[in-house]
Amino acid sequence: ILAWQLTALFPGLVGGINAWFTAVVDPHTAFDTVITVNTIVYTVFGGAGTLIGPIIGTLILYTVNDIIWSLFPFANLLIFGLLLTLVVMLIPQGIVGILMAKIPRLRSLTL
Repeated sequence: ILAWQLTALFPGLVGGINAWFTAVVDPHTAFDTVITVNTIVYTVFGGAGTLIGPIIGTLILYTVNDIIWSLFPFANLLIFGLLLTLVVMLIPQGIVGILMAKIPRLRSLTL
């Protein structure tokens, strides 16, 4: 139940802040498929089942996505998709999973 509550807490806060900041709530941006897919990908990349994993995954992948977008504006989605496919195949436990395997005291970051 704690994981479910934490899962609902952050999107609710971010959605409220976004609505306040933009002064409009639009269903096309609120329920955009790209945002939903990116949220899942960032979480899996960082390490699902950890508190810090989604944050690390978002910081890394958002930065990488911006760099790819600026270097290859017409092929950015293809390159980003290939990169994510390779990462998921090579490190399915995520970045935090690799760190927890190398540094055992980081196991306290799991839910």
